[in-house]
Amino acid sequence: MIEGRGFDSEDMWDASPTGVALVAERFVDERLSGQAPLDRVIRLDLGGGREREHRVVGVVSNLVVTEYHRRHPVEYVLLPITLPTPATSSSPCAPVDWQASRRGL
Repeated sequence: MIEGRGFDSEDMWDASPTGVALVAERFVDERLSGQAPLDRVIRLDLGGGREREHRVVGVVSNLVVTEYHRRHPVEYVLLPITLPTPATSSSPCAPVDWQASRRGL
């Protein structure tokens, strides 16, 4: 974590109309023009004509999987997800459907 905070138990996907997000350093540089990211609201395209606003609560390091990623960092956003548990779902292995998109930021 470079600045801000990580996710906590209050940050469930459906907790409020505006979600929270962690963003990579590259995202801050490219999408926010290097401006202070904390508490900024970003709009994400979830696909299928759905959009959702998210408040930036933290900045994380760029993900480096290979040498290519070191030279070409990816602009990524992390969102909390809520997984069903045996107490809240009839199936402890219920599928999770999610999609990430860079459009509409």
